[in-house]
Amino acid sequence: MKKIVLIDELKGAAIILVVLGHAISGCIDVVNKTTFWSYLYYLVESFQMPLFFCISGFLFSYVEVCKYINYIDVIKKKLIDIAIPYIMGTLIYVIVGNLIGNTKYSLTAFGSIWHKPISHFWFLYIQLIIYMFSFVYIYLDKKYIFFLTLLFYIGWYIYMHSEIRINIETKFLLDRLLYYFCFFNVGFLINQYKLKDVYILKKSNLLIIGVLIVLYCFVYLYVYSLDIHQQPISKTIFAIIGMCIFINFINWLHVHKVRNILIILGENTLPIYMFHSIFVSIVRKAVFLFGDNNVIILINILLGSCVGILIPVICSILGGKFPVLWLPYYPRKMYLNMKGKKCVKK
Repeated sequence: MKKIVLIDELKGAAIILVVLGHAISGCIDVVNKTTFWSYLYYLVESFQMPLFFCISGFLFSYVEVCKYINYIDVIKKKLIDIAIPYIMGTLIYVIVGNLIGNTKYSLTAFGSIWHKPISHFWFLYIQLIIYMFSFVYIYLDKKYIFFLTLLFYIGWYIYMHSEIRINIETKFLLDRLLYYFCFFNVGFLINQYKLKDVYILKKSNLLIIGVLIVLYCFVYLYVYSLDIHQQPISKTIFAIIGMCIFINFINWLHVHKVRNILIILGENTLPIYMFHSIFVSIVRKAVFLFGDNNVIILINILLGSCVGILIPVICSILGGKFPVLWLPYYPRKMYLNMKGKKCVKK
């Protein structure tokens, strides 16, 4: 099946935003939450995760559904590819966090990850749930999936305006499950309806994209100042517009070396996502020893992001020579590699 290079580029660029966002959020506790850094965090957050789920839905439709694989076989594959990294990644995160982090996790907390994911591992948890349910799409016509998407969004909207009394962890997961399932379905439908090029400007150039980015930032700043940026409608609108602008910017970014870097990052999004926060946290602790002014914060964000991306990528590349390094995030690939079988990383 033909590989879509733009998808890897988008994944690579999106994971940079995720790491950058987490580096910024770690600094927000040090500065006043009404500062520029808080605004920048919400700006980056507005479309980064919707984009990831949209890409997941597109790839699911493009790769898995097109194969019409047996449902049970695909579920087994996803359990290996997602559940094992979820469990092992969380375990490593908890151990390291207890050793050097400010937040301490008990064995009870780790034992509860089947319904209470820890930290940023909620993404893998929700992604696995979505995959479990979305395999029925193999047997459904795309028009029914469109209506299911509308029902999910309406359900999420009603839920966000309801006063259902549930614990905060369940509320957190249900909010994200309903919201991101919608974007997963959008990505799925983009491929099903062959719409993968409709969001690309026919005459895109840096000036047009630059103007759109500036407008997006200023409008979002205004909405943020009114404290309505997390309202369901505004949150959805900014997610969709932000994704479209970002996709056009990456599509325009034709510099060969930059695109190659994005492709490498895109092929290693899982290890980066799983372990970047450990290295970002270590850098943050070290840099804040020199103060907490804006220059220090900027250095902290940039250095932490670079280290948080580079080390997981290096470990993933070294996995070619030492397959055991793949165990936490590519267990199936490690197994096939040790058996001498060729495995292509997806």
